[in-house]
Amino acid sequence: MASSTTMAMASTRPKRVRVFSVNPITFITAKVAMSDTGTVIIGIITARQFWRNSSITSITMRVVSANVTSTSSIEASTKSVVLSITR
Repeated sequence: MASSTTMAMASTRPKRVRVFSVNPITFITAKVAMSDTGTVIIGIITARQFWRNSSITSITMRVVSANVTSTSSIEASTKSVVLSITR
C-alpha cells in the first residue's frame, strides 16, 4: 500500500454551518385576494382624506357634490350616445 506523502491540512470549510434566522414568518407576505387588498387600501385612503379635508365648509361640500353629479350625468349621457352610434 502506498502511503500519503503530503501532510494533512486543516479544512477551510466547516462541516456544518449554523444560520440564525429572525422569525421568518414576519417576512412572508400573506396571500390575500387582490379585491380584499384594494378594498382595504380604498378604506385607508378615504379615512386619510376625511381628516385632511375636515375643514371644508358645508357650502363647499354642496357645490362639489353638485359638480360631481352634473359631471357624472354628462358622462353617462355621452356613453349612451356613443353606444347608440356604434350599434
